[in-house]
Amino acid sequence: MAGSGKKASKNTKATASKVPQDAEGMRNVAPTAASWKNMTVFKKFVVTGKDGENHTYEKGYYALVLPHGRDPDARQSLESYWVARVKDIRAEVFPDGSNLVWVQVQWFYSGKDTSDVVKSFDRQHVGKFERIFSDHLDFVEPEAFDEAITVYKLNETDHEQCFIPEESFFRRYTLEYKRRTLSPKASLNSCFSGCKRPYSPDKTDLDDLMYFCPRPQCRRAWHHSCLLKADSLEKATSSSNSAKPSAQPKPPISKTTIKIPSPTKLGKNQQEDTDTIQVTRMARKQVTRTPKPPTAPQNRKSSLRSSKSQKEREEEEETFAILLPALLTQSTVMEVDLEIQPSKGPPMTLSARALRLLASSPDADEEVDLYALIPSRVADPSLMDVDSDDDAEGEDDSEAEEPSKKRRRGRPPKKPAPRKIAKRTRSSVTTPSRSALPTLLSTIPPELLAIATQPLTRGGAFTAGGVAGNIGMVTCARRLVYAALQMGDGIETTQGWEDNVLGDDREKLEVTVKNAIVKVKVEDEEGTSSGSRSKKTKKTIGCDELPSFLCPSCQGAI
Repeated sequence: MAGSGKKASKNTKATASKVPQDAEGMRNVAPTAASWKNMTVFKKFVVTGKDGENHTYEKGYYALVLPHGRDPDARQSLESYWVARVKDIRAEVFPDGSNLVWVQVQWFYSGKDTSDVVKSFDRQHVGKFERIFSDHLDFVEPEAFDEAITVYKLNETDHEQCFIPEESFFRRYTLEYKRRTLSPKASLNSCFSGCKRPYSPDKTDLDDLMYFCPRPQCRRAWHHSCLLKADSLEKATSSSNSAKPSAQPKPPISKTTIKIPSPTKLGKNQQEDTDTIQVTRMARKQVTRTPKPPTAPQNRKSSLRSSKSQKEREEEEETFAILLPALLTQSTVMEVDLEIQPSKGPPMTLSARALRLLASSPDADEEVDLYALIPSRVADPSLMDVDSDDDAEGEDDSEAEEPSKKRRRGRPPKKPAPRKIAKRTRSSVTTPSRSALPTLLSTIPPELLAIATQPLTRGGAFTAGGVAGNIGMVTCARRLVYAALQMGDGIETTQGWEDNVLGDDREKLEVTVKNAIVKVKVEDEEGTSSGSRSKKTKKTIGCDELPSFLCPSCQGAI
């Protein structure tokens, strides 16, 4: 046999020139194990179509295969094709230069075919374009290949899940054909122990929409209907969702909006409206208890403390009590809406709910303190001014001339005057710290900020989210916002954010910001003119109209 036992070079291609046939002109059977070993190995093969174009397939490619018995000239729907992975390519090469090519493939099973193998498998939760990867090997003629495709992988616990467009083939299960087993089990990723429903990507009901918790200790999704049934709601919004009231309701929280000017127009000494900040501070006293500032031990003598009057000490203690909650109190920040003015575009308001979603990190089990991420030089510029003044005074003292020996032998020099400590009024301390977060957020691209404050969802009701939803995009967007806050610069840190969040192939897949913004279709009952009947229609709502859910496991915003 010509070419037996040889391996083709890396760049060698096998061009299919003969159709396998027996002596009677019928299609030949697949090669035997012995003949397969003696064939020449190739890295890729080329098939020339009726249009004269060459179609190349390589090892590892995923491809559509025309089902057996189908007419190649007849129109086929995309989901009707068989899906296979090219595992090996070999050919029998003849002396005249022609060849007989065979391709070994690894089959993908449809939901129906899988239920025939695994009787307990419920195929109703399998998507239209979902296929189950199997270990079933087979031989296919090269002319049966129709097109090379991409088969995406869906990992239901992956917080960095890539975007999967609609009408794209994907997989999440693996079938061991001979053992008749499926992994992972279909019910393994169901939300509650009593819920046996796996994720159903084709179901468009709002009840089947799933909310994903990105925290490392959770990283699982929950059905909309299951969360409502478990009353896993933020108590501030439970009344609007028919949830049970809390046993110990929180005090009412002010709905004051903090208005922050654009960072491009904010002068060096420009401050916020004092009245607006005062109202926010009052809301903070209702939610959290103001911590008592630490005091020095009674037996400790301090020349600096003794030089201050009682009034000055009281003012400093009161200032410290204001500063600490403004910088570190997370619950206060998450109860007040922020209105920011981006450098480009119209003003936008971040609701308290959006800020709580933003604080739910994919890399930490605890809620992120957004204020604590901001560097001190940005959070409180007045600290830099005080330090610079002190340094200047220190330099003057160090450069003073050394007294002569005669002067040193006389009376001891006078004690140096105590260093002046700059007073911090309420406006000088509270204003920079309160404005630090919205001011920095206003330097972040509005579209990126909008993605970062979305809930992580997937489901057929969220059409723009495709198969896998917006989970990977929101995860990446939140990390970029954290980095911008830590660096104190939202312009440089977020450059090129589209490639990181939407993906390098966003233009090819036509992925835009709309694919990450949650818009779901729900039923809307409209009464007829007589009022006796109601007509069900579909309307689109945003995430702000969805219930404010909490993760049943970690109680974080989802």
